[in-house]
Amino acid sequence: MSQISFIEANPIDKLIKIKILHETCDILVQEPGLLEDFYFIMSECSTTEDLESYIIKKLNETDESQISQYFWMLTSYLENMLKGYNDGQIKADTAQLKGKMVELYIFRFFAKRYDCKECQVNMRHHVKIDNWQSVKEVDVLGWDYSITNGEFYECKFSLSSTETKEINSQLSNLWYIKHQIKMAFGTNCSVGFATFQDSKSARDYLNIISETSDFYDILGRDCFM
Repeated sequence: MSQISFIEANPIDKLIKIKILHETCDILVQEPGLLEDFYFIMSECSTTEDLESYIIKKLNETDESQISQYFWMLTSYLENMLKGYNDGQIKADTAQLKGKMVELYIFRFFAKRYDCKECQVNMRHHVKIDNWQSVKEVDVLGWDYSITNGEFYECKFSLSSTETKEINSQLSNLWYIKHQIKMAFGTNCSVGFATFQDSKSARDYLNIISETSDFYDILGRDCFM
């Protein structure tokens, strides 16, 4: 019988240790409705002045009493994220931070979905089945050994703003993972992209650049709200 295992990518991603990412993720897990605010702030705001303008606009459109405390906590963290990160050992620009935020959020989402003794959830791991190993690691994966099936997702802040070359490379890697699992265990695992973009626009973009887009799943922010 075939055996599946997951091999941690080398080198280990240091960015995932940044405290502000975990603090921001905690808020989004508590209030998934803020994913839309997070997406638009990090898409449209490049400076703290832009963020202030976004907050003023929201206050003009919404009764302040209806705005949760989590929104104010979120904007406080995002103000720092817009400045980038540099503690002398780890450096990251805003683009890297928001991309890593998606990975961390999906990891937390999968940790709840695959909450069993026979389950495993990983970030940045290669897939190994017998003597075969995936060429590239997968951003986030969840696997249930009891049913020999799971999910494998590449994480993008916005799929439609990702270079086509990068997407095509990841599509190929995901295709081989799905094929190898089907051959080894006879199960149809889910492979695709998780993004804070909405599912429809992400799917529309994937349809444009891939003739086999139906083969891949999309988890947009609306799937978590």
